[in-house]
Amino acid sequence: MSVLHELGELDRSGVVLSPTRTERRALARLEGRLGVDWRPDGSARVYPRGHVGTAVLSPNTTVRVTTKVPVANILALASLAYHTLPIPPSLGDALLEPVSDTIDWLAVLIVAEIEALLAYGLRQDYVVVQDELPYVKGRLRFEATTISAKRALVACEFADFLPDIPENRILRAALERLGTQRLLPGLRARVEQLLAGFQRVAFIRLTVGQLPSFRITRLNRYYQPALELCRLLFDQGGASTDVGPLSAPAYFFPMEMVFQEAVTTLLRKRLPAVSRQRGGSHQPVSGSPARPLTFAADIVIESPPQLVIDTKYAAAEIQNQYGGWSFHNAHVYQAAFYGLSLGCPAVLVYPRTERDIDVAFEIGGVGIRLLTVDLNEPGLAGLDALAGRVEALLPDAVAV
Repeated sequence: MSVLHELGELDRSGVVLSPTRTERRALARLEGRLGVDWRPDGSARVYPRGHVGTAVLSPNTTVRVTTKVPVANILALASLAYHTLPIPPSLGDALLEPVSDTIDWLAVLIVAEIEALLAYGLRQDYVVVQDELPYVKGRLRFEATTISAKRALVACEFADFLPDIPENRILRAALERLGTQRLLPGLRARVEQLLAGFQRVAFIRLTVGQLPSFRITRLNRYYQPALELCRLLFDQGGASTDVGPLSAPAYFFPMEMVFQEAVTTLLRKRLPAVSRQRGGSHQPVSGSPARPLTFAADIVIESPPQLVIDTKYAAAEIQNQYGGWSFHNAHVYQAAFYGLSLGCPAVLVYPRTERDIDVAFEIGGVGIRLLTVDLNEPGLAGLDALAGRVEALLPDAVAV
């Protein structure tokens, strides 16, 4: 009998499994998507790690990490995080059907971006082509070892202005992959329609870590959101594995990263001089080895810093060993370190769970505040409220 273990995305208690050898291999492939604490008796505590999705460990065991955030809001968060076109809330509402899966959320984003690219026109560039033609074009390929079955054809190599470039190959590979997934009927039809626009682009089968090399320039910058979403599709789907005759699919949506990037994007729209992953280092004053102590905060506002913000996709409160509730000491210590290092107040931002939290501490003369943001409100109104709260914590000369 197949057993489904459902875990809330912020539930760190998890579930204890007694995995078979097959299930142990599948769990090992999911490192980074799921937390796994192995025990001496061979059992394992499995718990969420900032990702939402489903993993089939065996025909008998499935682990699913669920979210209470409405799908429409997840799409809106992802749109902010990846700087994509805004997704109409109606599309999110359509994905509330029980049959939908996390792959549908990403499919909506990818399809919407590629549709916009096709409407604008696929980027083309000069591509080296090798072909057999009834006339000479470019240069002859004297080294060609194969002889055409058709007479009067010559092997040529030439440059042609085509859409068959690495960026478009990635887009096609993503669409081909989505075409093999179980999607909502409307999404599948849109994927098939888009594929018709890539007939002049070669199909390459991609897996995690095998994306073609390319760099973002001013000429292809408008491709960046779509390419980042495609990378997400391959990276997060890369945990899929074949264990014997069993296909064990796994796909996880990285809510932790999406939450951080969405908050950063929103604050950049509302405040001046918002930097991400900004930090510094402390040099040792004595002893060896003389290695620096480096750090990088999620969000830093203004220069010199007026406020440092660290996002945590976790419950703001945890139950302690005595049955009471407390804050994450490690999170507070980290925020205090950022504040002391940058010489400014620090804020920890969490998604709201059971209640609103807005509490301040003073540690070593540095103010530390814990805030929660409600991701369930329609239209992500909670994020706007967070931006207003952050503005209130800044000097009047900084807020806009």
